[in-house]
Amino acid sequence: MDLNNWLDNLDIVKTAPYPDSSIEVHAGFHKEYTTLLPNIISFVDAASDKFGTKKLSIAGHSSGAANSVLLAYDVARGDVLSGYELLPMTTFGESAER
Repeated sequence: MDLNNWLDNLDIVKTAPYPDSSIEVHAGFHKEYTTLLPNIISFVDAASDKFGTKKLSIAGHSSGAANSVLLAYDVARGDVLSGYELLPMTTFGESAER
């Protein structure tokens, strides 16, 4: 999208931001995610109020897919958007190391 997005994508160092230190994520994507998270929470809460639902389906492409996976993990753990029902998610174009 922009130069900062590309720089985040090129930051290939991993970080272990979760209590289970064996879970490592791409540091650039995690930085991007934590930057976006306050707005994501605000937009999801506003949509929930408008449409009267607490069901959450997450989708994303490329870095959005990586952010989607981090968000789904945080929602499933109850760290963000508690009280929401996490529906199946759709991602494509992200890179995953196994």
